[in-house]
Amino acid sequence: MGATTTWNGTKRRSGAIVAIATIALAASAVVACHASATPPPAATCAIDEVAQDDGTCLAPGVPPAMCAAGFVADGQGGCVATLPPADCPDGTMAVPGQTTCTAVGPTEPPTCAAGALALPGEAACHAIEDCGAAPWGAIPVDATTQHVDLAYAGGASDGSATKPWTRIQAAIDAAAPGAVIAIAAGRYAESLTASAKPVKLWGRCPSLVSVATSAGASAFTLAAPAAAGSELHGLSLTGDGAGVTVAAGAGASGAALDHVWIHDTTGRGVDALSAISITQSLIEATTGDGVHVEGAPVVVRASLIRGVKPQSDDGSYGCGIGAHVGAGVELHGSVLEGCHTAGLLAVSSDATVDGSVIRDTQAEVSDTSFGHGIEFNTIPAPGDAHRTLAVSDTLVARSRTAGILIGGNVGATLQRVRVTGTQPRPRDGKDGEGLTVTTLGLQAGPPTASVSDSLFEHNQNDGVLGQGSELVLTRVVVRDTTADATALLGLGVAMENDRATARRGKLTMSGSLVERNQVVGVFLEGSDGELEATLVRGTLPRASDRHLGLGVQAGTPGSTPSTQSTLTMRGCAILGNRSTGILVDDGQADIEATVVEATSARAADGAFGVGIVVQDLAAPFTATLSLRASLVRGNRYEGVDVTNGTATIERTWIDQTASSLSDGSAGDGIGAWASKVTVTGSRVTANARSGVLAFGSRITLATSRVACNAFDLDGESAAIAPAPYSFDVSGGVACACGADASVCQVLSSNLQAPAQLGVGG
Repeated sequence: MGATTTWNGTKRRSGAIVAIATIALAASAVVACHASATPPPAATCAIDEVAQDDGTCLAPGVPPAMCAAGFVADGQGGCVATLPPADCPDGTMAVPGQTTCTAVGPTEPPTCAAGALALPGEAACHAIEDCGAAPWGAIPVDATTQHVDLAYAGGASDGSATKPWTRIQAAIDAAAPGAVIAIAAGRYAESLTASAKPVKLWGRCPSLVSVATSAGASAFTLAAPAAAGSELHGLSLTGDGAGVTVAAGAGASGAALDHVWIHDTTGRGVDALSAISITQSLIEATTGDGVHVEGAPVVVRASLIRGVKPQSDDGSYGCGIGAHVGAGVELHGSVLEGCHTAGLLAVSSDATVDGSVIRDTQAEVSDTSFGHGIEFNTIPAPGDAHRTLAVSDTLVARSRTAGILIGGNVGATLQRVRVTGTQPRPRDGKDGEGLTVTTLGLQAGPPTASVSDSLFEHNQNDGVLGQGSELVLTRVVVRDTTADATALLGLGVAMENDRATARRGKLTMSGSLVERNQVVGVFLEGSDGELEATLVRGTLPRASDRHLGLGVQAGTPGSTPSTQSTLTMRGCAILGNRSTGILVDDGQADIEATVVEATSARAADGAFGVGIVVQDLAAPFTATLSLRASLVRGNRYEGVDVTNGTATIERTWIDQTASSLSDGSAGDGIGAWASKVTVTGSRVTANARSGVLAFGSRITLATSRVACNAFDLDGESAAIAPAPYSFDVSGGVACACGADASVCQVLSSNLQAPAQLGVGG
């Protein structure tokens, strides 16, 4: 293979460029062939290429066969994502491999006046129910029906159509079990009770038939198990008290509400300790909760719950649906709008949501916190049962603090969900996450969430946040996250360890797109992250100081090995971010078949723009990088920067690193400070300053090409790295710019040590 040299350098001549070691390479080293028992391949492979069975040579970079699903080879050592030609409009998304934008979640219906509603996908408001002809409309009367008409003045009421009752309670008392009670138009000032048998109250329509309670009683009370199975249709309930109360013991039969309007109550709209079903109904301007259920199932279909007011005594709650301890919630094709504290609150309960819109949830009045679209958690007590949440084809818009909060001993599945426009809580201007999955400080768990084919856009602080949880994101788009009132963070996807329980978080992300977020695209702290076939691009700097704008960052709180982040990347692309494409700060990274390209300088001052940084700024210096079959191209300052760490670089192409935009310094392909770096089968070319720069570092090069750089190999021993540098090229290195072989020189050029990035980037 020609002459090879291992040299440990300690001298330099001030201000001069001195050739310390010359590595003369025979032509055969530049065009090393691979002998075999069969005739040699038609192509002759260079030193940094690998011969293939078909006679071709595989160059460093991402092999075309290793381009991930949704990506195609670009013919220049990298892979590009297949996406629509233009950015997708709000409310739509495309991930790598998709060429058209697809809408996510239902279309928002219009906001309607009192007494009217519109459901997901509907374009116009409408009445709850058509009234039909007087006096009974479309009520299904039969021989057992008891009739009620407030306007009847003939006396001798017997419940017949000709001599109806004038009070609904009289009809309830007279009715046979399960009989229909037909109610004509009127405002009935009553508090109704069913206790001895089930009844079916059926008004002509909610806009004409009203039950108005007083003195704090419920408008309708299912008071005993004997009345289980009672139904309410086509009427409204209002007044000084709750709308509907269902007592314990009524079991799965409970009560059913259909085409009912519950409004302007001083108590809860529905207060249930047994099963309740609500269909095609409107619940608005109630107090405490629109629907409150404990230890029982509730099913809401094609209904609207809106404008729920907090409790009058302390300003708490005001949820659209509040389900507590052992309840089960089903929400189908419905709208929760303008409620307080949470649109849907499920505590130690199970919940299913599909085809629904949850929007404009307001903060809790008592302390101006919360305001979640969906809050799903377990109570902070050991041994609480594991609970499950399933959300699909749903829109969560303009919530406070978090669009969806999942916490405690829970498991959640989200499919085709859009979360948008979450705002910080008014109390302190913080948070505003699209999705938060957290332990809540509980030892049970960890909380898990699987999210697929979903869109998180225009949220604040974090698009998706995990804390000590396990989070799987598949075909997800997270974009346009901005900083909250602290102006510090606007992370796309973040996974942190939980400080209270010391539980590590785990993020698994595949086939996804993270774009135009603020500060960091994907962030790990004391956690494990696995990214595959994911594009992270166009991260914006922090608005307050124009710093950061990183693509991916893996950090370690407390700088202890037990809290080190680990980052694994396969088939990803990190494009057009700022300051740094990938930053591993006192952590461990394994990166394969990944493109890191076109990182821009820091917006604040034009500094940095590094492709990959692996650094450890505090002892014991355990940061590591394994980089394989990848492309690092068109970045600034340094292509790959290793400080106080260890790096292995294989079959990777590091190309066209430009100098610093701020002062014209640096521009190195690989820069190492007090580190150990091994490079095999790789190509380091066309970098503005050095190909490989060692400040007090040990560099091993084998079967690699370092060429067309201002300096191919440079070794320095400076204050930043006082130990001697060394280059081991015994495995063979070629320095050739163009077709001709040239001489590799290890120079000591008195290069100024570039500044360390630091965690503030």
